[in-house]
Amino acid sequence: MTFMTASRFLRWFLPLFALTAAPASAQVGGGFADGGLWGEYFADPAFQDSRFQRRDVRIRFDWGAERPVGGSIDEPYASFPRDHFSVRWTGRLLPRFSEPYTFHAAVDRSMVVEIRAPGAKDWTRVVDQTEPTKEPLPGPAVELKAGLLYDIRIDYIEDSGPARAVLLWSSPSTPREIIDPATEIAMNHTAQEQAFADAIKTARLTWEKIREDQPVTTDEDGWPTSDAGLIVSEYLAPFDPSPLELGINRLSFRGKADVTAVGNCFVVPGSIRYDEATNTTTGQIEVKKNGWNIQRLDFTNTSRTGQPDGPKGITDIRLMRPVAPGSQESFRDGMWFHPQLKESYARLTALRYQRVNDQTRTWEERVRPSYFNGNGSFRPYVYAARYGYNLNGRTGMAHELEIMLCNEIGKDYYVTVPHLATVEGRDAYIRKLALLIKYGSDGREPYTSVQENPVYPPLNPNLNVHVEVSNELWNFAQLATYAPFFDYLQLMKDKADAQDADFRILNHDNLPLTKNAEGQYDHAFTWKRRYWALYLKQISEVFREVFGDADMPGNGQRQPRVRPFYTWQYADTNGTAQIGLHFMDLYFNNGDGVKRVEKPMPVNHYFFTGGGAGYYSVVNKEGIVPGIVPNAGFEEPAAPGAQAAPAAAAARWTFGGDAGIVAGGSGGDLNPPKAMEGAQMAYFRTAPGAPASATVRLQLPPRPETNRYGLVFRWVQRTKSGASEPDRGKMKILANGTDITPRGGADQPQPWREGSEWKRLNYWQGNYYFSETFEAPPDGGVELRFETDTADADQVVFLDEVQLTSIDAFYAGGLGGGSAMGQGDNSYFTELRTGS
Repeated sequence: MTFMTASRFLRWFLPLFALTAAPASAQVGGGFADGGLWGEYFADPAFQDSRFQRRDVRIRFDWGAERPVGGSIDEPYASFPRDHFSVRWTGRLLPRFSEPYTFHAAVDRSMVVEIRAPGAKDWTRVVDQTEPTKEPLPGPAVELKAGLLYDIRIDYIEDSGPARAVLLWSSPSTPREIIDPATEIAMNHTAQEQAFADAIKTARLTWEKIREDQPVTTDEDGWPTSDAGLIVSEYLAPFDPSPLELGINRLSFRGKADVTAVGNCFVVPGSIRYDEATNTTTGQIEVKKNGWNIQRLDFTNTSRTGQPDGPKGITDIRLMRPVAPGSQESFRDGMWFHPQLKESYARLTALRYQRVNDQTRTWEERVRPSYFNGNGSFRPYVYAARYGYNLNGRTGMAHELEIMLCNEIGKDYYVTVPHLATVEGRDAYIRKLALLIKYGSDGREPYTSVQENPVYPPLNPNLNVHVEVSNELWNFAQLATYAPFFDYLQLMKDKADAQDADFRILNHDNLPLTKNAEGQYDHAFTWKRRYWALYLKQISEVFREVFGDADMPGNGQRQPRVRPFYTWQYADTNGTAQIGLHFMDLYFNNGDGVKRVEKPMPVNHYFFTGGGAGYYSVVNKEGIVPGIVPNAGFEEPAAPGAQAAPAAAAARWTFGGDAGIVAGGSGGDLNPPKAMEGAQMAYFRTAPGAPASATVRLQLPPRPETNRYGLVFRWVQRTKSGASEPDRGKMKILANGTDITPRGGADQPQPWREGSEWKRLNYWQGNYYFSETFEAPPDGGVELRFETDTADADQVVFLDEVQLTSIDAFYAGGLGGGSAMGQGDNSYFTELRTGS
């Protein structure tokens, strides 16, 4: 058995269960296919010294003379020149209309754009600008056909001074517009454990005590000021390391300490060394299978200065992952994001950074990029504890790191802001966030103007900003969204009690201030839904102050850079759309003719778009490869009563020992479960020294992209008639002789209970059991064998619905919509993609 490569692992795993609704798109004439154009950036004006590549969603760069081109503090982006460089973009173009299109370009210094029709040999030049222009200039019109994919290539050269590259088009049916992707799709960045090349950045958010009587203390960046342990990686199933960590991980930290490893990791003997000149300790940590579900590093006898009498603790710990699964080479120090993660995001158009239960209020409370963990920190609840919900919220990545990842891969920034973030005043969280996005930051505070060498760069000038408040504000059905729901309920009570300025707007129609038996205002839910809109309106106004009217919705801007996004529950459930939108129109647009504001503005002046929550996942939720397992439900031959002849040829399975086929609910001493009445299943009865078994031969399709397979199935223990306890039979599964028996919380059959389905997928929920994974040999032949694995006599296990699954099958069925509960099972897919 072997792992899939890290590249394949990330490419196939990450996009599956975190897709979100596409940001609104305003283009008319069509757009780029494949999520944008592939850009290759050269550190010379002759297209020779290639430094980095990324897929840019649009060509709307106005770098000026100072803005960094790469947009990251990591190499090779950080050292990329501002002058004397060139870029070549290539890709495909999809027009919406069959009519003449004209391409327009604003450049400094020069740009050539050429397109080629499908099947054609020659290129047609549509832009040829060799002199700087501030305003877009048109090229010759060219006839395009709707729905055809045209090749496009762009050569851009910058010499010195301000740099600019902007590409637009127009047609009789298309007003002049920036060319955006024809189809836009965002994705929740939920790949925390895969995000960084440095495993410390994805470790557990809290440190572990070395001794119970010695609590761990930390500094403001989360580094320990005492001896401490850190769980670097943890997982539920399987009990094996992630492929991203297998091999040699290079360790370094500032200070001196003894290092011990626990779990699936080991200190390479003799590798830990301390350099007094630099006060740096280095070493190697090998990760390999060891039957644990964690990798933990303990740091003892710590000293930040390296001296025995120095302050305790260490800082700047890095654990650079292997460049490939099992590799002896690690990523270089200073690399931020995992290359395969960036590859997996390539065809998206936006990354949505989802803040769930984040109760950060002030800018000083936010997580900074210097924090030890790249995935944020915990924030205690503010209001929700009053309702009995006292889980900690999580801040997520620092905004600087979110922006840097978007810049490196060329994706729009979809930010969800904490639902309690301050919005009023010069030091408000929202204002500083807007400044950071536009100008960058020094790691603590945002700049207020363009900087030639920002410590952390701003969002690249071609990228849009989608702004949403928190996540699913209406949702009270799960702990993941309790904080904003109950916080806003309490906030409305506080505002109503105080009769503050916000409340006077929210209750402009003088709803009664009556209360229910619990002391909550009767109209709190109406005020709360109005507040969602009011708060986003206030956020929009702050961004307008920072970015200016030209980058905001309204005033005829069809393609604004900043795009406030008002969200609601699909189908306007509980009025989550109309209450807020009607309030906005009524109050801020004087929608009913009553003068409430001096300068009325329509809703689309504040909000660029709005929409109900959409949930997208795979249609084939178990990844089943149909038609591969013969007689998967053991429906042939018909079982006469309590059992069928085990050797029946029609079964397509070969049974050994006391095994065969039985009808559900048929009684007898086998007593198959009533839940399967009217159907058939296989049974296995144990006997000392004589395992019961069922074997089937599979012929798999030609070698697929990943060659990673698994099984999903149902199995359950018998409960003898009149018995109070179920049997305790144990089973084993073999694929070509290799043990693929499931391990962990769902490793063996569970008892069937009256009124419940006999199925289990992971620790908590699901539809099926699943096996460990395996690869097929080159000829595609696989022999599967289920057999009993116990010496106890007369224990019976039932088996049904055995199906082959694969990663490829998840995608072959395509993506589809569904409700919040209609998505595929993440834990099962995690198991399948990880391998064994």
